[in-house]
Amino acid sequence: MRRRSIVFGFAAALAVVTAAVASTARPEPVYVAGSNYTAVLEQQAQRWTLMPLDGADVEIRADAKQCASATIPTGLWIVGRDADGKPELVAPSQTFTASSGERIALHACGQPGTGVAAPQVLIDWLASNAGAVYVED
Repeated sequence: MRRRSIVFGFAAALAVVTAAVASTARPEPVYVAGSNYTAVLEQQAQRWTLMPLDGADVEIRADAKQCASATIPTGLWIVGRDADGKPELVAPSQTFTASSGERIALHACGQPGTGVAAPQVLIDWLASNAGAVYVED
């Protein structure tokens, strides 16, 4: 009888520890193309993939010399507008890091500015057609 009590006590303690560890583990977010975001930026390759709801995906490669951009954190970014009405990327809380800021300006390649440089036609498309961009390394 004493042996069963020890075994059950050990099993109960193990269950509590397992539950505590499971609750502290933070799962990585899972995003689904087309439903959570409508564009992807692969930063290293300077490649944008646009995924319109009513057509085939379109891939745009930006010229690395003209479209030099700041590196921004990987994750989901919402396409928004700044106080002047210009398109920008806004980080939801799971993407935001204190070192990166939560708002990144979008500006045309070859134009002065900080943030992400992209072809103007792409910025216009994002501003009118995209709700979010998934940024990869």
